[in-house]
Amino acid sequence: MNLKRFRVWKYRNIQDSGDVQLDSDLTCIVGKNQSGKTSLLRALHKFNPRDKSEKYSLSSDWPRGERRAKNVSQVVCTTTFELTVTEKDKLSTITSKPMNVDQVIVKKNYAGEFEIEFESDPDLFPDLLHPNEIDKLCGGLPKPSEPVAAAFAELAKECDEEIALIVREGRYGDLAPLVEEHAQALNAQRSPGNPQPQHQNENALVASHIQKIREMIGALPQLPTMHANAHEFIVKSLPTFIYMDDYREFQGSTLLDQLRNRRNSKSPTPEDETVLMVLELSGLNLDKLIEQGNSGDPSVIRERQYDLDDGARSLTNDVAGRWGQTPYRVEFRCDGQKFFTASVITLNPAIRYQFKSGQRDWSET
Repeated sequence: MNLKRFRVWKYRNIQDSGDVQLDSDLTCIVGKNQSGKTSLLRALHKFNPRDKSEKYSLSSDWPRGERRAKNVSQVVCTTTFELTVTEKDKLSTITSKPMNVDQVIVKKNYAGEFEIEFESDPDLFPDLLHPNEIDKLCGGLPKPSEPVAAAFAELAKECDEEIALIVREGRYGDLAPLVEEHAQALNAQRSPGNPQPQHQNENALVASHIQKIREMIGALPQLPTMHANAHEFIVKSLPTFIYMDDYREFQGSTLLDQLRNRRNSKSPTPEDETVLMVLELSGLNLDKLIEQGNSGDPSVIRERQYDLDDGARSLTNDVAGRWGQTPYRVEFRCDGQKFFTASVITLNPAIRYQFKSGQRDWSET
């Protein structure tokens, strides 16, 4: 999904931003101080932030001086996304209509609720059961075991088709009367003279058919509708937003074995996540670094430092393409299980400067 435009309402110093068009890969927001640039970006960021703890707050984000108008149903941000071919194909499996929609509008209010509209066809996904779910449910209707009378088998088929039609059209209230209607009709069509095992099979079908209708009446309200399925798919497909202040800091050193323990117990700190990301971007394997550090073999220790140097060089090459103003280099070192990282930058061709994460000042070396 590609964001094409967005609009912000009732957020801090913004009453209505108007549509903000995003017609290229890079959009620049320009304005005077206190004109709302940060508020605009923050409102978009909280629309679907990577950190789910970042939410719209009625107490801190609602415009000042409008206290009596506070309303959790107020839409904060409206976005318009362009659907990819893959997403359109997926949505076409949910609706029973051809998927000729290219864009979707997604709104989010102060309560954190998403509202979804398909721009060119608002009724594309009605509040009816998803066809696939209907097929599953109606596919569970019992079939008569042979032998049964031909007329009885034909009536049983018609009863199944009536149920499928009612469910497909969303007329769920019409199911309850079928319990008695189908029981009377099927019992009246049973073979005369009580021939066995034909009569036994017909009795069994009537009992199981009525029981299945009762089960469906209980299950239907729990099944997702087409609208619910489309809503869930769109929400899961939304890209996440990162605000610059979201970038985590790494203080320069960590113990690798303890880092692994926190990772394996699914309780990493924000700083742990940063280190794990740095290792991944550098092509380094945390488990291997720990094993190498525990080996006690000098040759293995040297190999680990070679891997660290190679990983640092790989990350440097990646960073260099994004920060071309000055020469820049990343360095990694390990002492036992203690991992260090440093950034080296040349500000003056004659002097080498070093900055370790966590320090405030550059130091001449």
